[in-house]
Amino acid sequence: MKTKYGGAGRGQETVRYQHTLTETSNRRGDIHAHGIRRVALFAVVIFAAYVSAMGFLAFVTPGARPALKASVITGSDSECSMAKTTSRSMVVGASVAMDMSRLMPLRATLHYTMSGALLQYSKKALVTAKYSPRGSTLSSLWTEKLMIEMTTPLETTIGELEMYRLRPKTVYDYTIYVQVIGDDYATMEYAGDFKTGGTGFPRFDEAPYLHLGGSNPSFEMATFAVSPGIVVNGSGSAGGTMSFEGIVAVDAEGWVVWYYHTCSPVAWDFTPGENVAIINSAASCTDQGREYSRNGSVYTENSQFQIVDVHGLMQSQTKMACSGAPVNYNALAAECRVDHSSPLHARDLLTTTYEVVKIPNITVLARSAPNETAITKHDIFAMSKISRYNSETSSIEDIYEMSNFLEPESYMPASAGWKTITNVACSGGASANPIDYHQISSVSPGAFSNYIVASKSLDAVFSLAHDGSGKQWTLSPDETISDFTFVSDADKFFSPLDVTQLPNGNILMIDGGSNRPGCTLSTQRGCFSRAIMYKLDPLASIVSVAWQFEFPFGLQNPSSHLESKADVWKHAMTHDAFSVDGGSARKLSNGRFLLAFPSLEKTRDWDPSGAGYAYEVDMDAHDVIVSKLTFPTDEGLSFAEGNFRLVPWGQVHRESSTCPFSVEEDSLQGRPTAGP
Repeated sequence: MKTKYGGAGRGQETVRYQHTLTETSNRRGDIHAHGIRRVALFAVVIFAAYVSAMGFLAFVTPGARPALKASVITGSDSECSMAKTTSRSMVVGASVAMDMSRLMPLRATLHYTMSGALLQYSKKALVTAKYSPRGSTLSSLWTEKLMIEMTTPLETTIGELEMYRLRPKTVYDYTIYVQVIGDDYATMEYAGDFKTGGTGFPRFDEAPYLHLGGSNPSFEMATFAVSPGIVVNGSGSAGGTMSFEGIVAVDAEGWVVWYYHTCSPVAWDFTPGENVAIINSAASCTDQGREYSRNGSVYTENSQFQIVDVHGLMQSQTKMACSGAPVNYNALAAECRVDHSSPLHARDLLTTTYEVVKIPNITVLARSAPNETAITKHDIFAMSKISRYNSETSSIEDIYEMSNFLEPESYMPASAGWKTITNVACSGGASANPIDYHQISSVSPGAFSNYIVASKSLDAVFSLAHDGSGKQWTLSPDETISDFTFVSDADKFFSPLDVTQLPNGNILMIDGGSNRPGCTLSTQRGCFSRAIMYKLDPLASIVSVAWQFEFPFGLQNPSSHLESKADVWKHAMTHDAFSVDGGSARKLSNGRFLLAFPSLEKTRDWDPSGAGYAYEVDMDAHDVIVSKLTFPTDEGLSFAEGNFRLVPWGQVHRESSTCPFSVEEDSLQGRPTAGP
């Protein structure tokens, strides 16, 4: 990799280190292996007494009903044609328990007792449970389907099923299904109900966290960051308050169903191994700036990369630290995304790191107000590097230095988007306030063995070869650096966010708009944000708009009282939503788009509180808004939630909204495998 500013001395003065914590079964009672154990018939009574006596259990099922009998009801389950409501009396008891002291407590263990009646049909069976919050319109969830085996009719077997994605303080109904090996259907063997425990945060427990408008969105879950500014505090056991900061997942009705407490999260993604990768702008919640000695030098921590499992247990942690002068600063920045583009890097994650450099006497032009440009001199800049978290070595590896493509000495445009990183320091006692020159807002795997990199401050999108061989093209409204020409000035983007390349080559992004002409540092009346998709024509070097979405007033479908294109544009700039910081655009599996504008500017008359919004939009149905989600806000904060993105999530831990009897089983492992 070519290096423009970095040198050997700088590399030796910085250090990265990590320590790995491996999950153990006895940590805080967090036992989640799906076990089956055989006991004699009298042990059923002992088991029931044990469950009811456990003081740490938040709830034990009071409403379990007797096993359904074949004479009660017959037919098929409306949600699964292969599940029958006829019972064979194979399950004779069940109870549900939650441990609210867990790191992530919104899950429960369903204990069930299998009778010897199973041996009338087979020694082995597959067991699962369907469960749903009472009164919900969402599809039911199903637990993982697991194998159970019996040998003699005098035994009963106690099995466990894990339920995930649970709402707090909610009544759930559940049914247990058993598929005898050899049958092509399952029977409903037991039905019951239970109530989940509370998290202690009223904002999570008492109502949906996000307000829903329209139909239910089609995603399984959506995740976002929560800052301490929002009122989610509850009473602590010592009489104080409990505050929450971290990552939250909500279901399609807006209820919190998973969370992980972590300080200063800026980006996250979900790995193929059911772990959560998180970038934090703080080294930890308590030791930001902690110093330590190594090889005779003192280092100061500045950020971290952590991998946690879905139960909240740390799997690995990489902390970034630097020594000496501020030019050795090496913090992680605002990206964390799984690299799915190559089998070689299937579990690696893309991120960015800073390199601080001194470049004397650079003139910086900042659009401070309409028709006004502030001119200052700067000599220190934070340059961005595209990096990869290597999952095999738990280390950060640099892929590209963005200064090889654009740097302050040759390209320093007038901008309203220049951002200064304040109080950058290592262990030398000195600090600096460098300009974040590239301000990389996203890095994502492209469709053609490439990376798509977005620079918010430079209004540029780069395609970089996946093999590290260099830049393929640049897309920018500034034709002096762009390889493509826009069909119209109105098509140009400014301050790009969450930029991805779709399989057909189109570019999808949030056009943040903070550097749009007419938008300045002192006024935001000339700013607006939109989701936009571009079609690239490499042969003609032309880029055109394939689709766009802005609200509440559309550019393509203007209000009837607006007569000219100029009026439409002016109306959008002064009335449409402007996301001050952050935004995301994701294509869902059903072809719709999930668009988030989470931190809106508060001067719009239709949104005086600056509430954030997310929309699920059906482009094929002429941009029909299927659903609308509203983020809560805190009037005391300029950015209410820190919701940089809204990231969809399909599954916490093997639960599914699809009937599990449509897959075949590996009889040796008792694990689902893909069916024909």
